[in-house]
Amino acid sequence: MYNHILSIILFTPLVGAVLLMLVPKENKDAIRWIGNIFGFLGFAVSLPLIPWFWALKDRAGFQFVEGAPNNWIPSIGSGYVIGIDGISDVYKRQALYSREGMVLDQAALERGPEPEKYAK
Repeated sequence: MYNHILSIILFTPLVGAVLLMLVPKENKDAIRWIGNIFGFLGFAVSLPLIPWFWALKDRAGFQFVEGAPNNWIPSIGSGYVIGIDGISDVYKRQALYSREGMVLDQAALERGPEPEKYAK
């Protein structure tokens, strides 16, 4: 799991977005559920990174590095390399928390106010 954890975190929302493209737009409940499920999955998959990262914090450089330069599309010399350092770990967690919050807030906004709460 150590080897590809960052790619899993990175591409989980992409898988959810592709799945959302296959759902008819009239099916709003399915869209909300899929959005929340994949948002939560991205968050849940990232939780083990916190103790793993702090266990390796004494090492210099990037942690959880995966990929290799010049191996993605060799003909043009491009590669896929991803890793985190101490500062990007903080930003990654902040982005994950705010993304899940935005998904939940959007679902509440689309549902709208509940009339029975405001009826006298």
